[in-house]
Amino acid sequence: MIVALISARLSKQTEMQKMPPTTMLLTKFKSHIIFSSISLASLFSGYAYSTPILDQSFSPSRSYQISFGGMGAVLWQSFTPGITGILDGADVLLLKRPPSAGSHNLIVSIRDSTFNNVLGIAQLTPQQVYGATGDTVDSGSPPGWLGTFIHMDFALDHIQMVAGQSYFLTVNDGFNWMGSWSGGYVGGRAHSDANADFGFRTYVTTVPEPGTEWLLGIGLLGLMGLARHKTA
Repeated sequence: MIVALISARLSKQTEMQKMPPTTMLLTKFKSHIIFSSISLASLFSGYAYSTPILDQSFSPSRSYQISFGGMGAVLWQSFTPGITGILDGADVLLLKRPPSAGSHNLIVSIRDSTFNNVLGIAQLTPQQVYGATGDTVDSGSPPGWLGTFIHMDFALDHIQMVAGQSYFLTVNDGFNWMGSWSGGYVGGRAHSDANADFGFRTYVTTVPEPGTEWLLGIGLLGLMGLARHKTA
């Protein structure tokens, strides 16, 4: 396809050399507009697939807020993606407390359907957890403590999500993951009870289709060709 475009371009240039100067100038101007439009459209069609999409999520009801875990507990929530693509990040709803001498890093991992294989790990320091500015909800107890949706970045792990397949979010000990006994998330469950779910969100970036990658390549070649033509 690209070879055909280049051949057509060369044939067009040969025809233009036979034209009067005024006609040649107008033809070149029209060609630049058309070629620029195709190139930009091709580029934008490729980038349209790179925006992370909110896939799975669960926010606990204010009427049923509780907290799970504590020292020595590893918490997990299973989830089922609805989109096939790359996991960009995940928000976990944790009880946010001021760091203390015994505070340690928050470690969130993504595991496969067997729970045994870790696909990716994201970490935050106690200071980063306490300074997180995600959506907050009142924890109910103790007074003044807030649950916050804290974002964990998994983009560099390139974790492949397959729609309909089960995965797990895990949180290390010492952090209270806020949840609800309402069992509102139907795509998975928490470790503690079949009717309980933790607050979380997952974001997936869809993978460009082969046709979209061709359009992106054509767009780049087109813009490079225009740049060379202007300098000639």
